[in-house]
Amino acid sequence: MKYCLFVREDLALLKEDFFNSTELNGMKSDTYMYRDLKKYLKEKGIDLNTQLINKPEDCEVVICLNETGFFVNYKRSQTNKLLTLILTEPPVYNFTDWAIERHTYFDKVFTYDSDVVKRDPLKYVHVNFPIDLNYSIINEPISEADFNNKKLSSLVAGAITITHSADSLRSLLFERYKIIKWYNKNHPDDLDFYSRLSPLNKFEHFKGASFINKISVKLTRSIAKILFGKNIAKVYKGAIASLDKNKTLASYKFNFCLENSHGIKGLISEKIFDCFIGRTIPVYYGAPDIEHYIPKKCFILYTDFSSLKDLHSHLLKMDYKTYIQYLESASEFLKTSEKIFSTKTFIDKIYNVIKL
Repeated sequence: MKYCLFVREDLALLKEDFFNSTELNGMKSDTYMYRDLKKYLKEKGIDLNTQLINKPEDCEVVICLNETGFFVNYKRSQTNKLLTLILTEPPVYNFTDWAIERHTYFDKVFTYDSDVVKRDPLKYVHVNFPIDLNYSIINEPISEADFNNKKLSSLVAGAITITHSADSLRSLLFERYKIIKWYNKNHPDDLDFYSRLSPLNKFEHFKGASFINKISVKLTRSIAKILFGKNIAKVYKGAIASLDKNKTLASYKFNFCLENSHGIKGLISEKIFDCFIGRTIPVYYGAPDIEHYIPKKCFILYTDFSSLKDLHSHLLKMDYKTYIQYLESASEFLKTSEKIFSTKTFIDKIYNVIKL
């Protein structure tokens, strides 16, 4: 029996690397749940592969990962007994795949958004974003001297934007930039910003850049360098290897942990878990129902503060005893998180729906 996992038309994803690699396109792979799903199905005599190997028309089950466009004009063959969709990218960046009319092509749709599931519980199935819990916690005891030697805060982000768009009100990419810019201006020694790629090119998209580009691309780049120097340069520390993130976080008391989007129930990624594993306290902003999944005593809620000034003051004032209580709470939570966020829980939910 063959199952097709329909993914984005990216050669790195279509090859077996999708199921095996620890890194994809220079980033830490987030396909571990499908690697484990492939192993699980193999034990049941089912071959799961991407559309490069297992074509949709030759498979009994098709699992589409966000890429709904292909199925708009798709004619289901007799061998296709089930078409399913897994939505992982938030609608703010992937609006088309969240359109209800796109979902009519599928028998079942898996999503973390509980509000969507409530609207049609027969069509939609709730799943949490699975976290790779095969981690090694940095669990050396943190003495008061270690606490005092830690730097104050970090922000690790692969994406930011320097302009606010009314079309992306749920995006937190600009909010990340606001934090970086504020610290760069007011307390550059209290925040280290890491990004996989240099953010310099982001500043080539300042307001009016398209007009100046018509006159001189060189002038646009010169202005971008000035803006970069003024707004980010003091706190920007370059890139860290994708697999070294947790080790880097361990050098800081706090990490600004902003999801790519906010206001979407259940949208909880690996970011807050990276903080727990790295033994730093996350300053979290993202899922509005985060406390439904993770106890509040494990993190600081970014939106509890009216300004970055007030938040910064709170971070500076936290004493060693309080800090350790946060870390201990996070460690306790990790012991039970497998019930909700493990790949096993994810696979069981998927398989119970797709099994024929």
